[in-house]
Amino acid sequence: MTEKRTVRSAEELLAVMIAKNDKALAEDKAKYKAGNKKVAEWARKKRIKSGHSLRFIASCMGVSAPFLHDLERGKRNWPIGRVEAWGHAIRSQGVRK
Repeated sequence: MTEKRTVRSAEELLAVMIAKNDKALAEDKAKYKAGNKKVAEWARKKRIKSGHSLRFIASCMGVSAPFLHDLERGKRNWPIGRVEAWGHAIRSQGVRK
C-alpha cells in the first residue's frame, strides 16, 4: 500500500510553525513567571529575617517602596542590577526600622 502524501503550501507550513512557536513561548513564559515568583518570595523572606523594613531596603537600593513591594510579590521582574543592589542593602548594617 502506498502512502499518500499531501503537499502543503508554504503558508500552511508557516502557520503550523508559528503555532508551535507560540505554544513553546507560552510555556517558557509560564516557567519564567514561576521562577520569578520563587525569587520574589525568597527575597521577601530574607528581608524579613534580616530585620530590615521594606522602606529601608528600597532606600538602599535607590527604588521606591512600592516598586520593591511589587518585586517581592513577583509582579515585576528582577533586573540583575536590582538583584545586586538588593544584596548590598540586605547586608548593610544601617538603622533598622
